[in-house]
Amino acid sequence: MVEFALVLPVLMLIVVGMLQFGRVFYYWISVNHLANEGARWAAVDCDPSVSGCGTGAGNLQKYLYDNASTGELQSGLKVCIVPPTSIGNPVVVKVQKQFTFLPIMNVLPVTIRGSSTMKSEFFRGAGGTGPTYVATNNKNGPCT
Repeated sequence: MVEFALVLPVLMLIVVGMLQFGRVFYYWISVNHLANEGARWAAVDCDPSVSGCGTGAGNLQKYLYDNASTGELQSGLKVCIVPPTSIGNPVVVKVQKQFTFLPIMNVLPVTIRGSSTMKSEFFRGAGGTGPTYVATNNKNGPCT
């Protein structure tokens, strides 16, 4: 019993550490996927939430928020899109999520970042009916 009492805290620390590492890895994959998906939609100047992809102006950031895989991932998620100015110019999508390894004590906070850059293939211009981008006034603050 004494040996078990000595080993149990170390064993629990290892198990909880593995679970938290798995969550961080999952969120990292998710934010990279959201950034890639957002950059692809922005490169073709299209918002998938609008039927016909371009028959009306939608909000690509809101679409990416809504497609975050879990409610915990949506909470505190930052999506920033730097729109292109013409065809061939890059569009940059950055996605960030703040993660804390021990949320009870607010220990070891990390920022999980995903970014994707693609060249614009189609551009409607400022007066077009493509998706809207809010580069600096993000729902949860600006991306870094």
